[in-house]
Amino acid sequence: MRKIYCEIIFCEIVKNCIIIRNGAASSAAGEGFSYMLKILVFLLGVLIGTMGTAAAGDMTNDSERYLVGDGHVGLIDSGLTPDGVNQVVRDVYQGRSVDAVEPVGEGRSARVTNIYIPAAAADQPAIKLIWDEAGKIYRLEACSSQFMTRQGIHAGSSWNEIVSIYPDAKLGFENIIAFYPGEKVTCMFDPHANVDWEAIRSGRTSVPGDLPVWRLFTY
Repeated sequence: MRKIYCEIIFCEIVKNCIIIRNGAASSAAGEGFSYMLKILVFLLGVLIGTMGTAAAGDMTNDSERYLVGDGHVGLIDSGLTPDGVNQVVRDVYQGRSVDAVEPVGEGRSARVTNIYIPAAAADQPAIKLIWDEAGKIYRLEACSSQFMTRQGIHAGSSWNEIVSIYPDAKLGFENIIAFYPGEKVTCMFDPHANVDWEAIRSGRTSVPGDLPVWRLFTY
């Protein structure tokens, strides 16, 4: 739509310039300028309204752009193809994707896509996608604090923050906590943290309140 408006403005300017260049009477030239000015003022108002609507749309999208849960991290969801992922990363986040083969647990490796975006740390991926053998995403990981659940939990949130929002949260297998089913999110603490995980799981000691979340997972 804005392209059409710009074309109209261009045509009006060209038309009125031709009137003046051809040596039309000063009154005719004046009328041409007056008419052109009215058109420009009108279209400027329309364009401002259009840009305002677009800006409002961008603000609405921002609420989903960094949300984690229900099979998506931001605007990347488990149903996207590799080309679809690359397009979202490039067009929405102005970032880049790097494919690799990495260990993914349980003694196996898989194809992964590490996604780097300007809004996060430059030396580590903000999002990690793990692909299955059929070429579909089966796990999405939010590695940056930019991405969070609807309740505000993100990489770097502490155990105290988690239990304040999810009172029934408990440490499970491989240092993982599952959030409420409606969000379809789990979080994992750093397996290399200086913590006696076995003592915590057995109940001999409690989880340190300042223990930070390492990553959020969704499927």
